[in-house]
Amino acid sequence: MKPNAKKALIIAGLCADVLLTVLLFVFSIIILAKMPGSKAEIDQSTFLGWFQIDPIRILILDVLPLVVLLGVNLFITIKLFKTSSTKKKVSINDLSDDEKEALKKKLLEEMMNEKKEENK
Repeated sequence: MKPNAKKALIIAGLCADVLLTVLLFVFSIIILAKMPGSKAEIDQSTFLGWFQIDPIRILILDVLPLVVLLGVNLFITIKLFKTSSTKKKVSINDLSDDEKEALKKKLLEEMMNEKKEENK
């Protein structure tokens, strides 16, 4: 897969995730804000009334997807942190000439310090 295509898919998935989360969250707030005082006052012919008449519908169609999205987002975040925290192995061939020279100087200094400590 091309890097640009992979990046576009990741961005599209992230946007879809954020959009779905916000829509579900706002919808749950609207359902709760419009909730009448008693079941007799609920208008079952409306879309919100269909949800309000049976709380299991709110749980299954609104709260459960939010919990699943939260779990998936936490899993992806933890996986991302674990993979980014691992140290990548760098070979000498990957370094530029300046970096090689700096590494050489640092190693020589450390060797000299160790030799001085041994002489003491």
